[in-house]
Amino acid sequence: MEKTSYVNFNTGEGLDTYREKALRNLSAFTTIFGFNPATARLPFQNVDDKNQQLISGIATRTRLPIEDVQGMNYSDELLSIDPKQLLPFGCTAVGKNGIIGQNLDLFTLDLAVVREDDALYLTMPPYLTLFGMNKEIAFCTNYLPYSVTLGIPLSPIRRNILRQHSLPEVVEYFSRVRSATAANFLLSDGSQMINVEVLPSGARIQNPITSGDSTYFAHTNHILQRDIREDQSCPRLSQAVNRLQHDKDLASILSERGVYVPIEKDGSLGFGSIITVILDPRQSVFRYKDCFMGEFEQIFI
Repeated sequence: MEKTSYVNFNTGEGLDTYREKALRNLSAFTTIFGFNPATARLPFQNVDDKNQQLISGIATRTRLPIEDVQGMNYSDELLSIDPKQLLPFGCTAVGKNGIIGQNLDLFTLDLAVVREDDALYLTMPPYLTLFGMNKEIAFCTNYLPYSVTLGIPLSPIRRNILRQHSLPEVVEYFSRVRSATAANFLLSDGSQMINVEVLPSGARIQNPITSGDSTYFAHTNHILQRDIREDQSCPRLSQAVNRLQHDKDLASILSERGVYVPIEKDGSLGFGSIITVILDPRQSVFRYKDCFMGEFEQIFI
């Protein structure tokens, strides 16, 4: 893993670095999980034209086989076939007063912040989009252990969120698609926040908690069955909610022990909180700090 890079698909800036990161990620993926995503086959519904064009464009501009790019964008579903492989994953997403943030807990894959069309997002090349923002909305995302069925892969769903321009548009989009597996999305337009657990059977919308003049929400890697203030099944969730109730800012919450997981090495790879991202749609600011950085860097959308 190397420091998170900035890549601009609109101008071509950083494409060579993107390609190098993609090659390392494809190799690491095979090493970690024991199969090459390009050789796997699942009965997905067709990816929509815009995302298929984006996948083809990435393959062409980075000189990568399209099968590799396509396969990496099926990684959620391929790994969800055996959820035990993802048991260590524990991303934590938090939101407060319209600002949202996340620790990405993952194996030490290479990351890039990508500007593409009017969107700015974090990803692990050549995966399309993990989470990010456009000029109107932002979202964070958490893996949810779930079965795999015939449906749309999560990668194009994530990218299509940033083709919407309001929270009602996102909700309407979720109502039209059937996902192949499950994921959680914490969304904000800078004023309002909603949390949506997207399942093949449909989307479940949860509203934030209101306390005085503040609103807040937190989510980890399990489907919520009750109010987050009452759900004690995940220590990370309980700690994040407790800190939100005590009016802590997002950066300090995401850096606290128990929410932030220091990277532990296992040979050439490690696992832990490899990056923290904070998204402020109101100010159009994308802030991030990976494990190589002492301070946050920021990019304006």
